[in-house]
Amino acid sequence: MAIEKLNYKYSNRGNHQSGDRYLDKDTFQNMADKTDEIIDAVNKLTDYSTSETVVGNWIDGRPLYRKTIAVSLPSRTGEISFSTGLSNVTYRNIYGMIRDTNGSAYWPINLVRPSSNIGNGVGCRIDSNNIILEVGLDRSSFSGHVTVEYTKNN
Repeated sequence: MAIEKLNYKYSNRGNHQSGDRYLDKDTFQNMADKTDEIIDAVNKLTDYSTSETVVGNWIDGRPLYRKTIAVSLPSRTGEISFSTGLSNVTYRNIYGMIRDTNGSAYWPINLVRPSSNIGNGVGCRIDSNNIILEVGLDRSSFSGHVTVEYTKNN
């Protein structure tokens, strides 16, 4: 089903041509306001910040927040911990990316653990409001970010 473009015009003059669609001033302003609301909603979904940002609503109607945390990896393998700076929240999503210092290699941060050996991957989880990166190989030339989305507990 195609959506028909309406092609409305605003006019405060009375000399309209046959077949033209005109809106009164109040209806035209209402449509402009709704358009601004839609643009604001889209911007919330596409803006990332190191500060807490409301990006929408969770399925239960509570506000959904997003925060991005910068990370850099040391020259050792194993687990590295970064504080989220959050408390009394329920995490809903976590994702991120790392890149080497010259910007030629980019890796998604994901955690697939069919065994306890992470190999040459980089994984991520949250434990006690800390982001835990699991690193299988020396990735000291890498830095990146982890983004968390969460709701606040009442």
